[in-house]
Amino acid sequence: MVDELDFPDASGPGLLVLDQPGDGDLRAGLAEAGLTLGPTVGWGEPRGYEYLCRLRPPLNLLDAGEARHARDLVHLVRAARLLGPVVVVAHAGSDAVVECLAAGALDVIDRAAPPAERAARLRARLRRLPARGVRRLVPAAPGASAQRLLLGLLLHWRRPICCHDLRWLFGRPGQPLSLSALRARMHRVGRLLSAYRLRLEVDAGWGSTTYRAVPLPG
Repeated sequence: MVDELDFPDASGPGLLVLDQPGDGDLRAGLAEAGLTLGPTVGWGEPRGYEYLCRLRPPLNLLDAGEARHARDLVHLVRAARLLGPVVVVAHAGSDAVVECLAAGALDVIDRAAPPAERAARLRARLRRLPARGVRRLVPAAPGASAQRLLLGLLLHWRRPICCHDLRWLFGRPGQPLSLSALRARMHRVGRLLSAYRLRLEVDAGWGSTTYRAVPLPG
């Protein structure tokens, strides 16, 4: 996993895993085919997410792991897209393939495909991404990694971010962060936005709440 004290060089697609460790065969197969991945980041690790936000070109490989997570893949893809473009590696026959593509995944790769094929598909996706594409940089700010990351997402997107996507991003596979915990985090982050001449806009709709950073009046 990503070192707790420092970031490695941001090179190669990031590997985001649901099961831990669970990435050895995937990583080894791609390495044999000549494609090196960045460090492994476990789902729900804000410190690791900060690393993924630094990638150039930005691309995250989401290893779907065991089939028990298939029902959650659509939510996980939508959440992971906040960190950057996503390619999903799933078992063949997953009933979530179409849904993952509809949710915004760039591609869904068969985990059982030959390593050379998986590497070739990933290289094809990397060629389509700008080499110096926009990074979701995490600003230097007081507080925990999760707080810095939330601030960075609000500064980057400047569009409404759904509470459900944030709950899945900061929860565990199959167990999103509670709504009350998210609200507490957003309240703390909202106080940091004033340094950027911004405020937190909260739009509570039917069954969903969105957050975005908007300019302060005047």
